Amino acid sequence: MEPKHVHFLSDVAYATDVAFRGHKTANPKQSVAEVAVAAADDIAKRLRLRKGSADTSTVTLFHAKSGLFNIDLLSGFGFVAHGTGSRANELVLVTRGTNFQHNKVDLATNANIGYGIGPRGNVFHRGFLKTFKSYQSQLVNFVSQSGAKRPSTIHCMGHSLGGALANLNAAACAELGLNSYLYTVAAPRVGMVPYAEHLSKKMKAAHVYRVANEADIVTMVPCYPFVH
Repeated sequence: MEPKHVHFLSDVAYATDVAFRGHKTANPKQSVAEVAVAAADDIAKRLRLRKGSADTSTVTLFHAKSGLFNIDLLSGFGFVAHGTGSRANELVLVTRGTNFQHNKVDLATNANIGYGIGPRGNVFHRGFLKTFKSYQSQLVNFVSQSGAKRPSTIHCMGHSLGGALANLNAAACAELGLNSYLYTVAAPRVGMVPYAEHLSKKMKAAHVYRVANEADIVTMVPCYPFVH
């Protein structure tokens, strides 16, 4: 996928948090599913600003919980949509980064650097894993119900915290036997050496794109034994 679309989609993903919690506050009697549908309409409007980035009629927003111990703030964490034109049978799965301005609880997710045991017994950053697990079923349901045909490709992407979650998304899709691509921008480390080695075997090297500034400390944490 073209870099301009990856950056645009990753930027739009940040709006899922404010859109979801804004609709939830304004409509306290609505179910979480109803709030997510309303918020998805807001995201679709933003996506229309760049033609060809995604099919705005297929946007589905997913919600997740913060990642610190028993703090469970529910917020919008990203969206899924079909591609356009020749990519109509492909999906884009975009997760947002830390919302410093509107959601300080995200900082707790990042700071929860304990060990969490995930798929295949691999060890992960506890905060990232908790947030991922809180929306994993939504992801699996959407992928399995995305249309009459199995998606030919899934493009998983995100910035910072969203990049860490995109890593887990791509791994989950690869485990389902789907043709997965991973694009991360300024993403922290997610798991330890065995997980990194396993992901390298599950995904082709040409399907992984990582953008990082050598002076950005976010890309260097958590420290070893966590690795990219």
